Amino acid sequence: MLMVTDEWSNGPYHFWIDVLSRIMAWIESGGSPEHYTLALPNTDYMRECATHILEKLSIRFGEVTFMHSEDIYLCTGKITFISLPHTMGSNNTFLIKKIQDRVFSDTSFYAGNPKLKVYYFRKNRRRVVINDDEVKIFLLDKGFICTDFDDLSYLEAWRLMANTKLFIGIHGGGMTNIFFMPQGGTIVEFKTDNPNPESHCYWHLAHSLGHNYCQFIGESATPGNNTIEGSRGCDIRIEMATLKRWFEQHGI
Repeated sequence: MLMVTDEWSNGPYHFWIDVLSRIMAWIESGGSPEHYTLALPNTDYMRECATHILEKLSIRFGEVTFMHSEDIYLCTGKITFISLPHTMGSNNTFLIKKIQDRVFSDTSFYAGNPKLKVYYFRKNRRRVVINDDEVKIFLLDKGFICTDFDDLSYLEAWRLMANTKLFIGIHGGGMTNIFFMPQGGTIVEFKTDNPNPESHCYWHLAHSLGHNYCQFIGESATPGNNTIEGSRGCDIRIEMATLKRWFEQHGI
């Protein structure tokens, strides 16, 4: 059995950055997935997306088992545990590029010359842009496609991002879809000015993937909370006059 998870392994960011990096580190050291059972947490994302993504990346385990956090498990056979190959909020560039190579090996998604501009927003949950309607009206007028990735399958998101050259989004798991963008794209992240190093995770990821990265600072709309990352992530407000000036300055 292969153990590559921890208490954070419950959604897209930590699957792509932590779980897949651990698996790639193990494969690079000679591990053979087909001879192992992979243990994953029993979350919606892991059940509905993770196993299919592994198949698309040509990582085929003998079996995948899903663990319930409230259960007690006893393994009487061989178990291999892979520790995290980077600090929290960062990534291992070598392993990220290995994952990226497997993403781009599916040439059916990549026709070249990406042209799309995409805005990723979140709705009906925490960590949202509270004046999102204003932002979307402005960006739609600029030719952007506006989407919440929760409304798309992972394959639909992959196809969309494979043709995207400019991606704007609020800090959150949906930004992990920049893995599917052709190298040399531009990423603009909406976030607060909180200096916590863990909030810089998409900056590190963008550079590891070969993208240009910018951040646009919004004001916290959650009283007493300026933290954008994690389970306490605050809502933010985007100052529209500042956003419009930013677009003019960058020629977008």
